[in-house]
Amino acid sequence: MFPLFARPATTGIAFGKGEVRAAQALLKGSALSLLEHDRQIVPEEEKGGANAEKLMVNVQLLQTAGHLSLKRSVVLLPAGCVYTQLFVVPSASKKNIAAFINDSVARTIPETFAQLKVVRRILQESANSTEVGVAAIRQDVLQSYQNACRSTERQVSALTTAPCAIVSTHREPKPTSFLLATASAGQTIVTLFHHLWPIDEAI
Repeated sequence: MFPLFARPATTGIAFGKGEVRAAQALLKGSALSLLEHDRQIVPEEEKGGANAEKLMVNVQLLQTAGHLSLKRSVVLLPAGCVYTQLFVVPSASKKNIAAFINDSVARTIPETFAQLKVVRRILQESANSTEVGVAAIRQDVLQSYQNACRSTERQVSALTTAPCAIVSTHREPKPTSFLLATASAGQTIVTLFHHLWPIDEAI
């Protein structure tokens, strides 16, 4: 994990259920200092972020109406559109971990594999197995949020989810596995982290 919020001040853009929020924070020591925040309501038919053009309008409104600088931003994707899992690769499949993971993703994630953007990280290795954390999102969904934030005057330093942003911000030592509960826009999300990777989530 790496610090998402650091000097200079970084703005987090969060796409949630029926709204787009932005908050500008500055890291002071080990704590975040909130400088500005605002939100824009997304029209009912645009919930879920399918229309990048209208989402882009809402992002621009956050910058103009809320007097927020979005020059350097971290984009928080809705947790519901990101699939996270843990796969244990047996020693017999270690020579071709990528093929094992791709096959596992195709069998367990309810999306067409060819339409997914898949990110994986080796979390732990032993003589008998390898633990691999996986995050996946549909490419068209990811593209819609990227397009909404795209601007020649804006640098997106990371795309992640709120639970991952919270974990990366707190630099204190953490246990191997832990639960994190976050609440936003009327939803409570409980995330199981393992080696600082989200491997299961319940909304």
